[in-house]
Amino acid sequence: MQLIAQGSQDAGRELLQKGISTAVQQLGTSNHPMVAVMSNQASVIYMIGSMYEDAEAAARESLTIIKNFCVPTSVEVAACQLRLAAILVARQQVAEAKRLLATVTTSLSGSEQHQDAFGEALFYTGMCQLLGAHSYEAVRRLDDLLVEVGEAGLEAYKSAKGLRKFGEKIDLQRPLVDVALREHALLRSRAEERGEWGVVEALLQQALLLVKQVGVAVQLRGLLALQLGVVQFKHRGKEELARETFAAALEALGDTVDDSMDIVQQGLRRYEVLSDLLKRYGAGALNQG
Repeated sequence: MQLIAQGSQDAGRELLQKGISTAVQQLGTSNHPMVAVMSNQASVIYMIGSMYEDAEAAARESLTIIKNFCVPTSVEVAACQLRLAAILVARQQVAEAKRLLATVTTSLSGSEQHQDAFGEALFYTGMCQLLGAHSYEAVRRLDDLLVEVGEAGLEAYKSAKGLRKFGEKIDLQRPLVDVALREHALLRSRAEERGEWGVVEALLQQALLLVKQVGVAVQLRGLLALQLGVVQFKHRGKEELARETFAAALEALGDTVDDSMDIVQQGLRRYEVLSDLLKRYGAGALNQG
């Protein structure tokens, strides 16, 4: 996972695959907890690389093996169930994902040592519901579940957090946080393709809440805010709100607002510049901000 955290996905996959083969050979069987753990790690690596079919196969193998050695409500089983559930959400296999996530949250709800996994489970529970949300209001109702469950949230989860708690494990967990944000962004892309601009606006507002929790670079947050302004201005007929959004985005980016130029035009121009940087050089070009 160190290699993956450093961006060396191919090397990480190759090393882990060799490790699994060596472990099976030395143990004389694939039915061993060590193989389950390594298969679970493999599923993470495949998911990071958007290799969802391989990720699902590895996650199912891991879960099958670990069930032979641990009780159904154990943390070990919950960890494998969570990984499979996250992959199934990405593949839009919601029914099975929901069942697994319900089991995971029950197993982990009393574990102070595994609140990061509990937060991830809450996040993907919210993602399951987002897959069926087709209005602005339906999306925004899920803010608490995805970001933070407080007094107004689900009482059963008490003060547990969604992506905030998940994102606190910022070192080796960081690739998983990036994957979670990526999957949320893919929902936005699909809504754009369907022309559901109310959903897109809500998802962008939600995304700004999410990235704030996990320390995403200000340039990337600024790009999201500018994109929100574009949607509000061009697709939602909210010109005054778009002006406020653009002004806030430019301020967050440290830009000097030109009083002689309309704020909407400044926002649109800045969005084009950042978008071009992203297309040319990838997200790394924006992280410097």
